[in-house]
Amino acid sequence: MGRFEFTGALVTGDRDIDDQHRTLINLANRVVAPAAVNEAPTLFQEAVGFLASYVDYHFASEEHVMRAVKYPDFPQHEAWHSRFRNEVAELLRQNHAQGDSKALRLRVSFAIEDWLLAHIQIMDAALARFLRQQRGNPVIQFPDVQTLRKTGAITANFDEACLRAS
Repeated sequence: MGRFEFTGALVTGDRDIDDQHRTLINLANRVVAPAAVNEAPTLFQEAVGFLASYVDYHFASEEHVMRAVKYPDFPQHEAWHSRFRNEVAELLRQNHAQGDSKALRLRVSFAIEDWLLAHIQIMDAALARFLRQQRGNPVIQFPDVQTLRKTGAITANFDEACLRAS
């Protein structure tokens, strides 16, 4: 069992969102796992890289769906995504520039915890409620990687390994 758990408090009720959150939690646990911290700095760097890539994929998926359904709280939700993307990018820059450190591992851990508690329980829960209300319309599905590439939501060279890393 890892530090982060997918508990009932994190269930949004939307299968796609919940499945992606399970993967995020698995990746987050790889980042803060003792093996990633103690065995080799490259394991920590790889785990943080996978987490950052998956965050980009997950956010792009949510944003694609929010645009498609004309989600009224899209600007606020996207702003949360932007802040977390920037925070993760800064953590990656620090890891590349300064290497692994206990302070960096703590910052990563706190960023993940803050995002899990605040973003999933508040913003993603509201999105899931909205999507459930829209289910009377044609089924809303999260896009695949190819769709996100075609729309420019993720880069053409997006590393799909993060999708298999969980």
